[in-house]
Amino acid sequence: MKSPILITRFSLINRQQESVVDYSESGHDFSRIKVPLPETIGNAWISSTCGALNIILSHCVFESKKSVSSVLYQLATLTEKLSETALVLYTVRSGRVIVRDLVVGKEFIVMDGGECLIQFSDHLNYQIVLDKDEDVDAYIMIIENSVLQQLMGLEAAQALLHLLGLSHSPSSVMYNLPLEISKILHYSMPDNMSRNMYTLFAQARVLDFFCKFAEHINESRTGKLTLSKDKTIRLILEELKAQEGKLPTLDVIAGTYGLSCSTLCNEFKRLYGRSLLDYISEYRFNRCHVSLLKSDTPIKILAANMGYSHVNHFITAFVNKFGYPPGSLRRKSKQEFFPTCCAVEIESEGGTH
Repeated sequence: MKSPILITRFSLINRQQESVVDYSESGHDFSRIKVPLPETIGNAWISSTCGALNIILSHCVFESKKSVSSVLYQLATLTEKLSETALVLYTVRSGRVIVRDLVVGKEFIVMDGGECLIQFSDHLNYQIVLDKDEDVDAYIMIIENSVLQQLMGLEAAQALLHLLGLSHSPSSVMYNLPLEISKILHYSMPDNMSRNMYTLFAQARVLDFFCKFAEHINESRTGKLTLSKDKTIRLILEELKAQEGKLPTLDVIAGTYGLSCSTLCNEFKRLYGRSLLDYISEYRFNRCHVSLLKSDTPIKILAANMGYSHVNHFITAFVNKFGYPPGSLRRKSKQEFFPTCCAVEIESEGGTH
């Protein structure tokens, strides 16, 4: 099968010497290739399969040593040239990843609970930043635009991209995908199968995921679920994510949208796998984490935006969440933000795998 990825350049950061991994024999269909990280950071590996429709599914795992003193680890800069414009989806089963998209000039936090990053482009260039104290289990799916059109038809494929806000290339968006759909990819690459069965199983899961993903996008964005609980829950989430300061009580939130408190809590947990308040708290802490790295916004203001009336209460909560105070994060980010890179290059010049 012909891989849609022509060239991959994986530049490891904070390495004293250049490390090279040879993927020439396996191309983009391989199992548990180890990423050469410093032993003090942890272990990482990647598995990838390229199915009959040239849809690539990759499984990326980072196992932290959880004993280092620093905060964030800028793992790598990834540059990929694709054979044509493709839809690229990133979803996290556990942990969180900061993706700095250098093509569109935006930064995204991809975390467990349903939030995924979706890109539409013929070339990718982004930096991967991890929390050194947190394990990550992530999946990436790449599907070429021509395959998208083959599966859905030209008009339906164009409509899907339009509904996602990806009508032009390059573009990137974050999307809250229900957990029951994300889980299809999260359990698509088991370790206990033969290689042939593994490839068939992964391909079947990818197609199952894509069908439910496309159906969900179409229904939620065209108004077919106007009166459904699912759409109401997603609307509540989007509006709460846009709010700053102290959140309303669950009773007030539920009443505003004509729901009972128990219905709001149960339906939200069904869709996203956690409580509404836990999800918003995680989202706000992650946004605050990024603000500390990228801006000089005073900690007092960040605390108020998080809904804390006292800075000390915010600092205590931040330490409980991340294991270090916000001031320490800001100081260390200024010291470590521009480390030295070295390159790992993978080339498959339109090769057949």
